[in-house]
Amino acid sequence: MKRDKVFWMVSLQVSVAGIFTGGFGPAIPLLRDEQGTSQMVAGLHGTVEGLAAILAGFLNAALVAKFGRDRTMWVGLFSTAFGAIIFILGPSIFYTLPAAFIFGFGISVAVNNLLGSLSVHYKKDANQAVSQSAAIVALSAIFGTLIVGLFKYWDLNWRLGLTVIFPLLAILWIFRVKDFGQGGFSEVPVKQTGRLPPRYWISWVGFTSYYIVEFGITYWIALLFRDRVNASPAISTICVIAFGLGMVIGRWFFPPLFNRFHIDRQLYLSISIQLSGFLVLWFSHRFWLSVAALITTGLGMSIQYSAIQVRMLAFSDGKPDLAVGANSYAGGLAIAFGPLFLGYMGDQVGISRASLYLLPFIALTLLSIFLTRNRSRYHIKI
Repeated sequence: MKRDKVFWMVSLQVSVAGIFTGGFGPAIPLLRDEQGTSQMVAGLHGTVEGLAAILAGFLNAALVAKFGRDRTMWVGLFSTAFGAIIFILGPSIFYTLPAAFIFGFGISVAVNNLLGSLSVHYKKDANQAVSQSAAIVALSAIFGTLIVGLFKYWDLNWRLGLTVIFPLLAILWIFRVKDFGQGGFSEVPVKQTGRLPPRYWISWVGFTSYYIVEFGITYWIALLFRDRVNASPAISTICVIAFGLGMVIGRWFFPPLFNRFHIDRQLYLSISIQLSGFLVLWFSHRFWLSVAALITTGLGMSIQYSAIQVRMLAFSDGKPDLAVGANSYAGGLAIAFGPLFLGYMGDQVGISRASLYLLPFIALTLLSIFLTRNRSRYHIKI
């Protein structure tokens, strides 16, 4: 697979949103401490972010049909920046909740167009392209987590670390590539309508479950790590980098390495790795073993994002933009209710016991793959 200018521009654009996501998600426990709220109330930030993602999914096909994928990407990035400004400047929950809705909408629009643009551009190599692009975004998320963790460690206002996205966004705007040529990126496609097949929706349920687990881990893993190994809030936030590192390594190296395997077998293997890492993390009380378990969990989850969605686009009956929008519903529901549910259960039984409620969702993802299995290779019809 050739990583051309479309690949790099799209990856770098979404990486700006990735930096903010990487800083915001693991900082939810810090925000809870700062605002003096419960875990459930802090989880409401995920809820409004998820509702925004649902709106982004609903509007995706219309936005792409009106503006094209290139301009729609910038709509998402500027929305992210506007929400970030409100979040950074507004100390109370009455500012941070609306801000989460605005940047949640922007991030979802950007992520949706990463999937749609690269899938259409690379076609049969979509799995590898999306996965490796997501690796770059995951690396940017590590950078965001590190910035917030270091600002907290240095006893500075950790929200100021998130301002790094503004100069990066300006640089991308100045050096943006105006002519992407052919490949489904710069042209404005016809709005796609109609229904998606049942096999798509079965996969959608599994993708929603995957997303619930990912965002449950992203939002509350720092608190779980703090609880299991008795680390400080700053150190726990920084150690979440280990999860992101596993994501980066897996998303970049696994697709070409596992390409000879059927995509369903890749998913079975990745879920097994994820489950083993998560269980070691839960039982461990040793610092470095827990860090290694975080890396292993990230490795296991790394390719699920791209592989599951590539399967879903293959099931879309030639309507990739419509499917991408519906994919966003899954992410929106997961962000809206996953962190909130886990936060509520954490208030009731403690974060360690509450995290066990992620296991049924892992099983549901596995079941959806089994029910939609196909011996032939998956191809996206454009």
